[in-house]
Amino acid sequence: MFFRIIIIPFCFILLISSSTLGQTATLEGDERAQMIRDVMAAYPQEFRRIDIQSIYRLDEHYAVMTYQSAGTEWEAVLQVDGIDPILVETGQKLSKDEWPDMIVDAFRQGSHARSSIIAIFKVSTPYGEQGYRANLQTDESDPVVDRLYFDAFGRPLKPFF
Repeated sequence: MFFRIIIIPFCFILLISSSTLGQTATLEGDERAQMIRDVMAAYPQEFRRIDIQSIYRLDEHYAVMTYQSAGTEWEAVLQVDGIDPILVETGQKLSKDEWPDMIVDAFRQGSHARSSIIAIFKVSTPYGEQGYRANLQTDESDPVVDRLYFDAFGRPLKPFF
């Protein structure tokens, strides 16, 4: 009886919550259009000649905008929990042959060896901090992407956000 009353509902709640953790929500329609207007108004010089690919939320505080500029793929991380979006970091996606050996080696020696690198970005913040961000995925069917930051020598950095 205890099993049916307590354990089964608990397992159901755990299953539902764990399947939604880390999922991102792509912005569509009016919400997407408003986000684009807000970003363009706040940062007209940085984003004046871009082709926006997608905008999605990481959580209630941050959103990611992927875009093309001069044939290069970029990502911008924005803090979106205030009145205006705040640019936290921008990152230029590197092709696989441009991946720095120091970063790949540091990743292989780290504790995330079961994951695979799906992208590496050369990132910078508005405050001049620079480094590399490796986007990792443990399982292709899992939408959760971990982000690890490194300096140019492969040393781990504290995340920029």
